[in-house]
Amino acid sequence: MLVVYIIASVIYIAWSLINKFYNSEQQIKLETVGTITRAVELERLPGTFWDQLTKDNFRGFEAQYSIVLPANDYGKYYLIVSAGRALHRITYTRGSKYTNQTGVSIGYAFFKGEYSPRTFYIYRMNKIRLCDEEAAGYPSILRIEESLEK
Repeated sequence: MLVVYIIASVIYIAWSLINKFYNSEQQIKLETVGTITRAVELERLPGTFWDQLTKDNFRGFEAQYSIVLPANDYGKYYLIVSAGRALHRITYTRGSKYTNQTGVSIGYAFFKGEYSPRTFYIYRMNKIRLCDEEAAGYPSILRIEESLEK
C-alpha cells in the first residue's frame, strides 16, 4: 500500500511540475523600434491587430500596407508590428502551441488604451515564434492595460 501511495505521489508531483512549466505565463521582452504614421487610416484594423514579422513574411507585410519597415537582423530578432494601438506587453505559455504550425505558440497581446487609427508601432523581440489568437482560430480580444510607470 505504501508503494502505491509513493508512486501516486511521484506521478502527482511530476504532473504538477510539468503543468506549471508549460502553463506559466512567459512575457516577451519587446524593444521599441519606432512608429510609422500613414496619411490615411488603417482600414479593417480595429486596434487589436498585431503580427510577427520574420525574414519570410516582412516584404509581403510592407507591400500590403505600403510601408517600409526599419532595418532588422532577422537572423537574431523578429519584429512585432501592432496597428492602431501601442503594445504594453505580449505573453505566451509554452503549452499554448498553435497546432497547425510546428513550434509556434499563441501570443496574447495587451495594448495601451489610446487608439491611433493611422499608426503602426514596431517592436523587436527575440526569435520566439508566435501567432495571434485570430490566426490560431480564436476570437481577438482587446486587452487594455496601462503602464504603472509614470
